[in-house]
Amino acid sequence: NIDTYINQMSHSQIQKGTVNSYQSMSVGELDMQKVLNVLSEIKSKVGELKLTSDANAEVIAEITTIETQAASPKPKNKIIKESLQSLRTIIEGAAGSMLASGLLNQIDKLLK
Repeated sequence: NIDTYINQMSHSQIQKGTVNSYQSMSVGELDMQKVLNVLSEIKSKVGELKLTSDANAEVIAEITTIETQAASPKPKNKIIKESLQSLRTIIEGAAGSMLASGLLNQIDKLLK
């Protein structure tokens, strides 16, 4: 057996003695101003996407979730990213339009 001792480490993942394990890590904070700017654009263009009434209601719910998190003193990035991913999926349904493509590109930049 060999043990490794590390004095200090940041943004690193180590597994020891595992089988078929999986790790996922996200580093960095979302730029809330950029998120809110994209939401503002989505809100102003959502009528042009010609979504079904259910999809439109979902868009509004996801936007409300993100705005609520953004207003929190400790916004939860995971919730915001999940809502952005949901928005992306909904907007993909209207992907035939140039407008949808532009919105998807902006959401993708936030999710990276």
